[in-house]
Amino acid sequence: MTIDSNLLSMMREEVAWAHWARFGSKTNEKEGTMSLFEVAILEKPTKKEEENGAQERLALGPIAIVAKTADQAKVVAGRMLGNDVATERLEVLVRPFV
Repeated sequence: MTIDSNLLSMMREEVAWAHWARFGSKTNEKEGTMSLFEVAILEKPTKKEEENGAQERLALGPIAIVAKTADQAKVVAGRMLGNDVATERLEVLVRPFV
């Protein structure tokens, strides 16, 4: 399934605005400002799956998340993923927007 890049861009923007509306653009002065991150979670195959030619798959994202730090953005993305995935096989990729 392919997704039009314009549609994907609009979806990312919707997620960013929804997150901004819920959490605000700034926290209080002690905590600093919030930043926008793009987060993707990859699921690596097991050794048996890899021997059969399986490759890593995109488990979540890429999605836009507003957070104070990259680590906080990882946590938010992980909670979106749920509990039904083996966490030892996951790789979380974070890219800050400047």
